[in-house]
Amino acid sequence: ISPEDAVQMLAQHLITAPVFDALFGGYEFTEHNPVSQSMQAMLDQLEDQAIGKEAETLESFYDSVRKRAEGIDNHEGRQTVITELYEQFFKKAMPKYATGLGIVYTPIEVVDFILRAVNDALQEHFGTDLSAEGVQILDPFTGTGTFISRLLASGLIEPHDLARKYSSELNANEMVLLAYYIAAVNIEATYHEIANATQF
Repeated sequence: ISPEDAVQMLAQHLITAPVFDALFGGYEFTEHNPVSQSMQAMLDQLEDQAIGKEAETLESFYDSVRKRAEGIDNHEGRQTVITELYEQFFKKAMPKYATGLGIVYTPIEVVDFILRAVNDALQEHFGTDLSAEGVQILDPFTGTGTFISRLLASGLIEPHDLARKYSSELNANEMVLLAYYIAAVNIEATYHEIANATQF
């Protein structure tokens, strides 16, 4: 990681904490995630430089995110807000970065169609499905984790397979720190919400 990359990573970390709070209220991702802990430790060392004051200029943006997140009580609504915010954030805040990485997101309806089509193809051609043991799911450029989150929320994974699938058969990678943060919290929060809802 170059010094410029490190500065961008720290800036993304600093900017995203209030967004997480708005979208995933009460979910303590940043306190438990090792990358987030490392970033926060670095920012704590810079605290006397008053870099937090710079983030105060984004307060109107954070307010708009909070207002938009109010009343969202379903996975599809949250996914839509996450992908739109993320895409717009990168286009406006880091246009060269967004263009260089080709950051564009798949609409939720298309994601849902692809998931159902893959499940149907597995059943028709291989006699299995996405829920079956041993079926590994790989999302190599997960972005904000929409595919994995929508899979978890789709009902395509049977409730009794959910813990196994989540712990050992879902694989996602992301190289953009901000996207990684959002994907990790998005996938984890979706899993815990569904797991808690399916317990008897």
